[in-house]
Amino acid sequence: MLLLARCKRVVLPKIRTRTKTEKRPYHSSCEAGEIERFIIENTEVVKEDHMTPEIQLRLFTPTCRFWHTRPELWPFTDPYWAIYWPGGQALARYLLDEPAVSHGQKVLDLGCGCAASAIAARLAGASLVVANDIDPGIFDLIGVF
Repeated sequence: MLLLARCKRVVLPKIRTRTKTEKRPYHSSCEAGEIERFIIENTEVVKEDHMTPEIQLRLFTPTCRFWHTRPELWPFTDPYWAIYWPGGQALARYLLDEPAVSHGQKVLDLGCGCAASAIAARLAGASLVVANDIDPGIFDLIGVF
């Protein structure tokens, strides 16, 4: 199995953790259709200005409302799925340029973020791709284009 993992060095402000009884904002209280509508209304399909123009992703961009809004006003906590991180771009580009690395392999994209590396592995011919992330919101994005 090929393991795709990225380490991100991020300096975060003090984080308040949720208790076991607290619900995750937005995800737990909304129906799938509402989440899909939010994503479509507040992201843009980006197919240029990144290292993998053959992959289209829904992302926050400078023209999106939440790009400039204070994070505590976002209906999602830490929407890392909405940003195409440089490490993910480099890994996705590598997989597309070197398809033999993942062709016919089972691939786990651990900490998938916007799942671009998982998408690239599948496009390169991986037999099975599993995208995993701490934020369940990423899985609401699948098929939203």
